[in-house]
Amino acid sequence: MVLKSFLEYLKRILFFSALLFLIPGPLSGQGQQKGAEDAKLKEDDSQVSPGSKCEKWSDAGGSGAVPYNFRSIDGRLFAGGSLFNPQSHANPPEKVREFLKFLKEQRVTSVISLHIPGGGSNEVETEKLLCQEEGLKFLKRRMTSDLLPNSLETEELLGLIDGGAYVHCMWGADRTGAVIAKYLRVRKGFSGEQAWKAVISGGSHSGQIGGLKQKPEYKKLILFFWPEVGQESREVCQTYDLPYSGPSGMR
Repeated sequence: MVLKSFLEYLKRILFFSALLFLIPGPLSGQGQQKGAEDAKLKEDDSQVSPGSKCEKWSDAGGSGAVPYNFRSIDGRLFAGGSLFNPQSHANPPEKVREFLKFLKEQRVTSVISLHIPGGGSNEVETEKLLCQEEGLKFLKRRMTSDLLPNSLETEELLGLIDGGAYVHCMWGADRTGAVIAKYLRVRKGFSGEQAWKAVISGGSHSGQIGGLKQKPEYKKLILFFWPEVGQESREVCQTYDLPYSGPSGMR
């Protein structure tokens, strides 16, 4: 009788031990869920187009871990807005230096500023000095919706990008988007339409905050990377108020 009771007791202990083993504890379950969520965020922040990958950061408000509207493309073209934060212009030189050190960790060797005000800028000169102190090449290449790089200047831009470069204008959207599109066409073989779709707001290579706007005042930026648009896309020509002379059946 005693032996029988003992065996029943032992059986119950083994049953409940097995049950507890199969149910994960709260700490391990939460850790697994968090890891999956982190991986999902990382996957969502990266968008791959044919032959080119763009990784985007959610903390790209301009004063966090990365510059404003920041993204990295193919591990060589890093793009965004002003290192001083275009919304507030409040980032001190120490914060700008922090961004430059981060960029160096990404193997950036050059910083290309497309935003060069005609009357000069303290921000530009401070950025140049900090780049020199950090051993980075600093290129001032003024670009506006009307003033575009010529062929030699464009080759210089692409050459620096090949070696790892941070390209920025003020907001990291329109002028920067046009340079990204030029890179995608010349270095990655994108068609004009593919490059345009990649860099407009919501595109695979636009910033999280915004991309190249679809407004007539940016028509010359379109022509910078897509000079054939007048023969290839009626729809895009209408958007940017450009003349279209292609086949009547084209969109």
